[in-house]
Amino acid sequence: VEEQNKRLLNFAHIVSHNLRSHSSNFSLMLDLMKLQIPRATENEYYPLLVQASNNLKETIGHLNEVTLIQTTTLENLSRLSLKTYITNAIANVTGLVEEANGTIVNIANDDVFVKAVPAYLDSIILNFLSNSLKYRHPDRKPIVTLTTAIEKPFVILKVEDNGIGIDLKRHGAKLFGMYKTFHHHQDARGIGLFITKNQVEALGGKIEVESKLGAGTTFKIYLQYEKN
Repeated sequence: VEEQNKRLLNFAHIVSHNLRSHSSNFSLMLDLMKLQIPRATENEYYPLLVQASNNLKETIGHLNEVTLIQTTTLENLSRLSLKTYITNAIANVTGLVEEANGTIVNIANDDVFVKAVPAYLDSIILNFLSNSLKYRHPDRKPIVTLTTAIEKPFVILKVEDNGIGIDLKRHGAKLFGMYKTFHHHQDARGIGLFITKNQVEALGGKIEVESKLGAGTTFKIYLQYEKN
């Protein structure tokens, strides 16, 4: 199994690298066409080619990100202040909060530390906060509450919102699947939860979810506890 995993990882690296080269070449040729043959951009198919190129670039970026996650080992984790990363993530979604006229209630403990990769921890918290605000309920102001609890060997970060919720009976089994979407939001891509789940698991943790359609969602993110 270990050898098979190595071969699959090498395959993913090769595919990601080679496709990225072809994608870049495709995008570059479209740019050159726009500069050297401006009239060609008036063709009705040109914007479709540009969109196809952008979509390909985005997909390869997702593949590359997942490949990088799989190379993370538990020996590379650092001791990080969870409250610090929560505070930074909240600052990064200030614009979303103001746009939604929402509130983030941060009652996470000040002295909780976890073992994680800094970029992953930042991405994980930011993604859950962004989703809570993005999928807010149209009839009420969004409220997102963050709390922490210690259940050794884990720290549990709970992110609770009062948004539109998820029908877990219908979508629960594929909630964290790649390119799976459950709402008709224009920005839904079905990649955020997939990548976040991979990041959490690469850190030795797990994610649990409780949700009721129309009433909100609670995500419990289990991260490795680190003593003070």
